[in-house]
Amino acid sequence: GDVSQVNEALNELLVEEEDVDGLRSSIEHYDNFDQIALAQKLEHHHLIQMRRIAATLYNKNGRFKQSIELSKKDGMFTDAMESARESGSRDLAEGLLRYFATSEDVPCGRECFSACLYTCYELLRPDVVMELAWKKGYMDFAMPYMIQLMRDYSNRIESLEKKTESLAEDKEKSAPNDFVESNPIGLGGPGGHLALMGPG
Repeated sequence: GDVSQVNEALNELLVEEEDVDGLRSSIEHYDNFDQIALAQKLEHHHLIQMRRIAATLYNKNGRFKQSIELSKKDGMFTDAMESARESGSRDLAEGLLRYFATSEDVPCGRECFSACLYTCYELLRPDVVMELAWKKGYMDFAMPYMIQLMRDYSNRIESLEKKTESLAEDKEKSAPNDFVESNPIGLGGPGGHLALMGPG
C-alpha cells in the first residue's frame, strides 16, 4: 500500500544508505509522504544525485523556481531548462536564458543559451532572445531559433489568410440573402436616402 509512515521510513533508510536508484524508484511509485520535507533535506546532501532528486520533488510540487535555483547551483543546466519548460512560466524561462547569457558561473554559456532556446522555445519572446543574443554576440547561436520562428510565423499567417479567405467567401455567398431578408422592399437604408438627396 501507499502508507505515508511506511514510505517516509523507507525513504529515510534509502537516504541513509545513499541508495539513489532505490530512492528514485520509491518516489516514482509511492507519493504519499511529505515531499517538500524530503526535498529540503536532500537539497543539502553531499551527493549531487540526491540533490537532483530534491529538484525533481520541487518540480512535482510546482516549486519550479526552487528546483531551477538548485539545478543552477549544481551546474545541472539541462535539468534547469527542463524545469523551466515544465513550469510553463515565461518569467522563469527568460530568467534562465538571461542567466546563461550574463552569468560568469556558466562555463558553456553559448551552448546553454542555444539549448535553452530549443528547450523553452514556446515560452520565450523573440525580442528578448534577439536583444540578449545581440548584446552577447550570440547571434549565430540564436539563428536556428530565429529560422524556426520565421517558419512558424509564416505558417500562422498562411493559415490566417486561408481562414480569412474562406470567411469572406462564406459571407459573399450569404450576402444577397441577408440583403433581401433585412430589406425586402429595397427602399430606405443609407443608399435610398442618399439617392433622394440633392447635390447640396
